[in-house]
Amino acid sequence: MTEGPARFFEDAVYEHLRSVFTGVRRNVRLGDTTAESMIVDFSVDSDSGRMLLFEAKWFGESRPATTSLFLSMAGLQDQFKSYYPARSATLSLITNCEFSDRVKNSFIRAQLPVCVLGTTPEETVLRLRNAFQTVGIQVPELDSEVHFSTGIMRRCFLVHSALQDQVMRRAEGQMEAALALAGYSTIRLTNLDLNYVLSQLLEFIKAADLVVVDISVPDPNVFYEAGLAHSLGKEVIFISHKSEVPIDIASNRIIFYDPTDRGIELLRDNLLERLKLIENRNLP
Repeated sequence: MTEGPARFFEDAVYEHLRSVFTGVRRNVRLGDTTAESMIVDFSVDSDSGRMLLFEAKWFGESRPATTSLFLSMAGLQDQFKSYYPARSATLSLITNCEFSDRVKNSFIRAQLPVCVLGTTPEETVLRLRNAFQTVGIQVPELDSEVHFSTGIMRRCFLVHSALQDQVMRRAEGQMEAALALAGYSTIRLTNLDLNYVLSQLLEFIKAADLVVVDISVPDPNVFYEAGLAHSLGKEVIFISHKSEVPIDIASNRIIFYDPTDRGIELLRDNLLERLKLIENRNLP
């Protein structure tokens, strides 16, 4: 049998959950992996003692999420809590499509965390964290500070202009190499829902341990994101291959790099050196 997109969704949910939780159990599957819809249950014992059940629901293009899904989830939540009354059992939903505000608000009122699967494990974890916090539920594994203390890779939010030039694209690879050597995974805004741009942006910045901003191209969006990061108390590193920068930013220790092959290679070393300085400064 040829596996359809539903199976790829199922495997992605499993891998994304495993990136942050230990002992993820893949339970029952309802529906064929080649069908128009499918549900797979995954269970986790959180470090908080809470039992988590993630219901992964895949929808075909002709079957969007509706209110009927909320009603079935609400009923399942009551059953789940009755089965495990002493475990603070929590049910949540991961899907492959967005909900209308009306359906989403129904889930929030019922304290049912819901999110759309991200394109990367980091993106999914951020969305899950926001979903649980929205309904007032704390899950230690989803807290970025816990990630830092347990040795899991820290997160760097990488900011650059959508109008980035060829030099910036090449430099980005060197930045990611330096960040990886220093123990950071890279996150960036991709596949944005235009109805939730600001909330997604805040979600990513709040969860980041570090923000790196390439200001080579003067872009109001880039400066706005950098300003948000500063206002949230984040460590911000500015990078540029242009010598002229706004006066308000010029007072920062900007890492300038030459737009040549050698200059771009040196960027990795210079950024890594700055990251080591930050690491030593933050040591107890």
